[in-house]
Amino acid sequence: MNYTYNDKGCPGTVACEYSTDNGVTNNSMTCGDNVTGITSEEGSNIWWASIFTSCFGNATDSVSFTVDLPPTVSIITPSQGETVSLTFPFNFSALDVVGIDTRWYSFDGGANTTFTNQIDISASAGSHNLWAYANDSGGLIGSDYHTFTTQDGGATVAGTCKKTYRINEGHYPFGKFGCAIEFI
Repeated sequence: MNYTYNDKGCPGTVACEYSTDNGVTNNSMTCGDNVTGITSEEGSNIWWASIFTSCFGNATDSVSFTVDLPPTVSIITPSQGETVSLTFPFNFSALDVVGIDTRWYSFDGGANTTFTNQIDISASAGSHNLWAYANDSGGLIGSDYHTFTTQDGGATVAGTCKKTYRINEGHYPFGKFGCAIEFI
């Protein structure tokens, strides 16, 4: 915080303070020294500096400003690197202190498509990519990117088969064959 002050030669300067939260928290500072190492919050901010003197009373000045950062965008489904079925749910979140204006996505480098709620996307088997975007009311854009694989989710067969043989007095073996199959 850079500021200037003039105590007009008053020998009774008592103290100087600053606040980065509109006076909720007051911090001492050396009168006339700029303050470093302080940060602002996203959204509206009011910072002020005050001087307290025995000669002229107190003086305070403030500045109001807004910090706007890009939205935080996070793809929820599908997960990065995940293998999903040919039709899969797609969803993402977008957060911003100032407010989200628009959300959209691009699948495999295709056209941007406006997004409001979770949808199902159908794709051929293989490797794919999704970009998710959001802009805030200040026009800043945030994004997230995932690559994943789709595969045909047909039934998987699992089970065991057993074949038993019985020798019948020197003749070729014959047996009973049984198999249990379970679809999962």
